[in-house]
Amino acid sequence: MFQLVLQFAGWNPGSFDALVGLEEELISVIGSRGSVDGHDAASGEANIFILTELPREILRACIPTLQQSSFTAFAAGYRDLESENYLRLWPPGDESTFTVK
Repeated sequence: MFQLVLQFAGWNPGSFDALVGLEEELISVIGSRGSVDGHDAASGEANIFILTELPREILRACIPTLQQSSFTAFAAGYRDLESENYLRLWPPGDESTFTVK
């Protein structure tokens, strides 16, 4: 099982309702292929956590919804639940380390 993290930069507390609304939309997109496992927001970023066996497939399915959201900048990474280290999936070609604050 993997944890996919969708991360949004430039977070501010006034965006909380938009974050929850996006989370609800993603639940529909993901369907039975995974489950949204909550969100957090701190240190200028917000995260939505998704548990899935298919992190790459789920990210591909979520991208259209993410691009239509009010959050203009997002990144994504995933990790095996047995590991502490994340691998970056988005944006493509970005070789930087993916971290969750």
